[in-house]
Amino acid sequence: MKVSRNSMLAIVAMLVALSVGSFVLRQNSLNRSRSFSKDPTLNQQVGLAVNQEGVLTLNGKPFRGIGVDYYNLFSSHLENPSDQSYISGLRQLELHHIPFARFMATGYWPKDLRVYETDPAQYWNLMTDVVDQAQRDHIGLIPDFFWTTFTVPDLVGESVSQWGNPSSKTIRFMKTYVNQFLSRFKNSPAIWGYEFGNEFNNAVDIPDWKTHLPPINIKEGTPAVRTSADRLTSSEIEVAFTAFAREIRASDPTRVIESGNSIDRISAWHQKHGNSWVTDSQSEFSKMLAYLNPPPFDMTSVHYYPGKKLLPPFSSNLAYLKFLNQIAVANRQPLFVGEFGAESAADVSSVQTKQTFGALLQAVVSSGTPLAALWVYDYPKQPNWSVTFTNSRTYQLAEIEHANSVILRGTSGS
Repeated sequence: MKVSRNSMLAIVAMLVALSVGSFVLRQNSLNRSRSFSKDPTLNQQVGLAVNQEGVLTLNGKPFRGIGVDYYNLFSSHLENPSDQSYISGLRQLELHHIPFARFMATGYWPKDLRVYETDPAQYWNLMTDVVDQAQRDHIGLIPDFFWTTFTVPDLVGESVSQWGNPSSKTIRFMKTYVNQFLSRFKNSPAIWGYEFGNEFNNAVDIPDWKTHLPPINIKEGTPAVRTSADRLTSSEIEVAFTAFAREIRASDPTRVIESGNSIDRISAWHQKHGNSWVTDSQSEFSKMLAYLNPPPFDMTSVHYYPGKKLLPPFSSNLAYLKFLNQIAVANRQPLFVGEFGAESAADVSSVQTKQTFGALLQAVVSSGTPLAALWVYDYPKQPNWSVTFTNSRTYQLAEIEHANSVILRGTSGS
C-alpha cells in the first residue's frame, strides 16, 4: 500500500514518541527502585523508620546496613566555606556502596556557631550545600544536632544542667534550631533520621563529678569557670531527650529519632541510685539502657569499641552485642551502634589492628545489629582512627562494603 510522505512522517513521530515514553517509564521505574528517590512524594515513607513490629525500615522496607561517621562532613565547610571536600567524600561513599553517614550538624565549640548567630542565611546555605550533595549522591544522612553537653548552654549563657529545665534558654535554643533544620530539610530524602547528641550519657551521674566537668576554652567561647551547676544528671538529659523527640515528631511523624548515646557505663544504675561506681547486674544495666533511650526515641543507641570493660559475665564482642540487641528488641527499639572501630595506635601493629577490626565487624554482622557506623571517615585530626579510600586503613571500608553486600543478600533472601 502506498503511503504518503505526510503519513510516513506521522508514523515516525508516533514511534519516536512511544520510544521516549517507554524510556521515561523505564527511567522512572529505575529511580523508584533506588535505595531512595530524589522525589519524596514517590514514597509513602522517606528515610529510616521503625514499623509496628519494631523492625527498622528504609522507605517502608526492612533494612540493615553499615555506614560511617563522617564527623566533619559539615563542620569543615562551616569553618571554611571554600572547603568542599564533602563533595568528593560523599561521592566516594556512593561509589563503594556505603549507604549513610552520621555527622555533627552544629559545631563543637560555642564559637563555631557564631555564623549561625550573625548570618543565619549563610549558615543554612552551607548546610544546604551538604544535604543537597548527599541527595545527589544517594547517601543517607543522620545529623547529630548537639555534639557536646556544653556548646548550647555556653552559647546562651547558662549552666549545663539547664538541659533539664524545660523553660531554659538552652531548651528554647534546641527547639528553635531543630525547627529551622526541619523546615528546610524534612522533605529531603537524604535525611534518614535525627540524633540528639554525642554520648551525653557518659557525662551524667558522675560520683567524682569535679573531675568530669566540661572543658574550659575561653578563646572558643566557653566560660572561664565551671561550677556544680555544670554537673549533669540522667534525669536532666531525659528532659532534654523527650523535648527534642517531641519537637521533631510534631513535624516529622515517621523518621527515626535516637539519643546518640554511647554504651552505658557498667555502673550506670548505681551511679544514678547510689552515687557509686559499683558494677550493675544485667537487670540493672538493662533498665538503665532503656531509661537513657526513652520513648519517643525509636532506637537504642550505643557506641562500641574493643577493649572497653564489659559487663560480667560477657567476654566477647559477639556475646555482648547480642545482649545489647536483646535489650533493644525487648523495648521494641532496633539497636544502633553509632560508633565502632579499631585504633591504629603507635604501639599496635597494623596486622593486630586489622585482626581486631575484622573480628569486631564480624560481630556486628553476626549479632544481627540493624544499623552501625564506623568511626571515623576522613578525619585528619584523629590520624589513629581516620579511614579513607587512600590511606593504610582503607581495608576497613572495603570490608564494610563487602559486609553490606552480604547483609543485602540476606535481607533479599537470595
